[in-house]
This record gives sequence, structure tokens and C-alpha cells, in this order.
Amino acid sequence: MQKFIPLFLILWSIIAVYWYACELKDNSCSIFNSTQTRSYIIADGTEVFLTTKNWLEYSYSKPVPEILEEDFRKSIDKMALWLQQNPHKRVHITGSYLETEKNYSIYDNLGLARAEYLKKQLMAANIPPDKIITQGIANQFERVKSSTLIGGINIQFSED
Repeated sequence: MQKFIPLFLILWSIIAVYWYACELKDNSCSIFNSTQTRSYIIADGTEVFLTTKNWLEYSYSKPVPEILEEDFRKSIDKMALWLQQNPHKRVHITGSYLETEKNYSIYDNLGLARAEYLKKQLMAANIPPDKIITQGIANQFERVKSSTLIGGINIQFSED
């Protein structure tokens, strides 16, 4: 029994450290599933434009995503058609950045540069620029792994 208690405490400590660092802090270091993903859904009420996983990945200090899922490209046309049918709606794109990133873009911050890139994609699908509102905010990434930032874009809709 005396040997069991120290072993139990050691095992308990390992589990507690793992749970705190990897699960509660969402550092994505699961030993059971090394590729944790989060679903991204872009929708307005019952109209769903996109449901995908890890749809944007940015290299550190870059305004253009390294990975822009094909699902997103397909959803742009659907969103454009829906916005044409609903002229009283606007799209709000919020781009994120880390305060430690260098901003080499022409915009005030890297989050805004990332949002503006997506705005250009939407404008190419004939969504009028006055229907797209962009902004940039600091420190809003789903996950950071090595020098890759995952997520960092929020898309919402509003009434005019």
C-alpha cells in the first residue's frame, strides 16, 4: 500500500499537467489525436455557406493565407448570390494578428490586411465593396503551431 500511494501521486501529477497544458489551454498536444481540428461554419440564420476544418493557415507575418480551402472558394459564389438576393445584408470580416508579427502590408495592421485579402476575393465574385466591412484585431487565433497561425478570420452578417 505504501508503494501504491507514491505511484498514484506521480500518475495523478502527469495526468493533471497534461490536462492543464493540452486540454484547458488548448495547446493541441494530444497524445491520442495529434491533428485536432475545429469546424468553421459561415452562416446567416439558416443559410449555411461553409462548413469546413482548418480552412485558413497563415505563415507568421504574412497577410495572404498559405492554405485557403477549396470549400471557401466554392462558398464565395454562394455567398455572392445570396447577398444579391438580400441587398439589405452586409458582410463583416475580422482578421486577426499576433502583436509579435511584423506588418509589411500597406494596412494599419496585419489582421486588417488579412481581412482585406478576403474582401478582394469576395469582390471578385461581384459582391459590392460597400457590402463588405473589414477590421483587424490582435491575438485572436484558434491555434498557433510552429510558425503557422490557424484560423484568425471571423465572418458575420448584419442588416444595413
